[in-house]
Amino acid sequence: LELAFPPHGGIRPGDLGVALALASGAAQAFERASLFRAGRRARSEARRAVRARDEFLSIAAHELRSPVAALHLRLRALRRSVDPVALEPAVRQGERITALVERLLDVSRIAAGQLDLHLADVDLAALVRDAGARAQDELQDAGCSLSIEAPPALRASVDPFRLEQVLTNLLGNAARHAGGAPVALLLGREGALARLEVRDGGRGIPPADRDRLFERFERGEGSRAGLGLGLWIVRSIVAAHGGTVRVEDAPASGAAFVIELPLPS
Repeated sequence: LELAFPPHGGIRPGDLGVALALASGAAQAFERASLFRAGRRARSEARRAVRARDEFLSIAAHELRSPVAALHLRLRALRRSVDPVALEPAVRQGERITALVERLLDVSRIAAGQLDLHLADVDLAALVRDAGARAQDELQDAGCSLSIEAPPALRASVDPFRLEQVLTNLLGNAARHAGGAPVALLLGREGALARLEVRDGGRGIPPADRDRLFERFERGEGSRAGLGLGLWIVRSIVAAHGGTVRVEDAPASGAAFVIELPLPS
């Protein structure tokens, strides 16, 4: 846009307004461009930081895996030769460290898109009962009873190790947050879906926190337990199976984590 000046060199009344509008527009455009460049740099730096963190977690987990496994085996051997009751706390702590190392390795696998599934024709009902039996000690230590409801059999194509890992994470989560209230593990079929549910009678989860809980390094309000990885890993494993996971209010009180998985047609 050109400003036309009269021959005598004066400025017409409307020219000043046009010039001010052009200057304001140019300033806004420059500010938007600066903000865009700053935002792009910030996003690039954030991505580099996330990659560096993931690489550190992967390296740390791999380095810890061998000595932790050796320590765990040694503790189990000692438990057989000395008083098993006296060594039980050390064995439990060794198991917790082993689980943490494996969780960190899962973080690096998922972040790299390398979470491989080994699918097999599995009886989900048997898998649910086995997972519940393995979680009994942790639940009893937390003062929680466990009830299991499942049909006699329900076949599905899943990775049994990974799906048991999902249930172990959810049952452990319930043990930590149920406050000694009962926990229920349920399995059923709804059309073409298998529905797995872990309910606890704790204080529940506010709706505003429910989606955030499944993000990496996120924890519930007031929680100081864990690294905030368990539910993120749960969601990643379930999604790899083509399923979904969500949290709802339990029928009476507390929270219900609901998993839906596709069944063979």
